[in-house]
Amino acid sequence: MGPNEKDDLIWMYGKIHGLENIAFLTDEQLEHIKDPITLQRAINNVRRPDGVASSYEEVIERINTNLQKYKECVDKFGFYPSDRQKMLSQPFYLMKRVQPPEPKRGQWQWNFFKELYGKEWSHYDHLEIDLEKKITEFDFE
Repeated sequence: MGPNEKDDLIWMYGKIHGLENIAFLTDEQLEHIKDPITLQRAINNVRRPDGVASSYEEVIERINTNLQKYKECVDKFGFYPSDRQKMLSQPFYLMKRVQPPEPKRGQWQWNFFKELYGKEWSHYDHLEIDLEKKITEFDFE
């Protein structure tokens, strides 16, 4: 176990792939998660909601409510001021990592992808298993 893994937060969340999807887990699901393996499985199986908010005001109200809950949770940990600021900034930094929408047939992005790779954007849509080996930072730990 590395020196950082002695920290409970790093042990629980440090190596979770797709951690931003924790937002789609319910409070009841989160209560039952006690270790990183269970958390990773829950995040892998999360279903993103299909619905959209009925109004802009509803979205803003929900964001403000969730940010207030998040701030209250962060405050419970008793972080040093600099660490508290980093934790409070996380939702805003994660919003930058949202994947943009997929291009549609006929758009320049679709055509550019086909020109670069010789296959259409949707070529692998129904692929069940990706046989290509992916390299991550965890391969070198």
